[in-house]
Amino acid sequence: MTRNALLTAIKNKIIAATWSGGSVLFAGDSVWITNGMDKEQAFKLGRVPFCIIQYGRFERDPEKGEDTNLLIGTIKTIIGNCVPGDGIGENTLMGANIADTTASENRGLTEIEEPLFDAIGLLNTNDSVTIQFSNAAAGGGELMDGQYRAWQEHEWEAVCTMT
Repeated sequence: MTRNALLTAIKNKIIAATWSGGSVLFAGDSVWITNGMDKEQAFKLGRVPFCIIQYGRFERDPEKGEDTNLLIGTIKTIIGNCVPGDGIGENTLMGANIADTTASENRGLTEIEEPLFDAIGLLNTNDSVTIQFSNAAAGGGELMDGQYRAWQEHEWEAVCTMT
C-alpha cells in the first residue's frame, strides 16, 4: 500500500463510520487530508465535529534498510468539536444535551474518539497495512465567541507492505 492509498483508505473509513442508528460520525465535507490546515481554519471552514488527517515521515524499512517493500510512517488525526452552551469545556469533551443518540451533534470528543478508533482499526493486513495507535497529545480548548471549542490529536504508526 502506498502512502497515497493509505491516506485515501483512512479518509474513506472515517467518512463511512456511523453511529448505531446509521448517522455518519463526520460529514464528508468535514474530513480533510492536509498538512497545511490548522485547527483555526477547520473550525471556520467545516462543521463540527471535524477530522484532519496529516502524515509525517515515512521510511522504507527503517530498522534494517533491506526490505524495499516495507513502508513505515506516522499518521496524525486531529478531531475538533464545539457543543453550544458550554462555557467551561466539559460538554465539548464529554457531550451534553444529546437529543439523538444516533448522531454526532452535541457529542463530546471522548465519545467521538471511540468510533474514530474503530474506523481506523478496520484497516488491517488484508489491506496491506497494520496501523497501531501510538499516542494522544494533551489536547486543547478555548472559549471563543461564547462557546468552548476543543480538539484532540492522535498519532498512529502505519506499517505498509508495497507488494
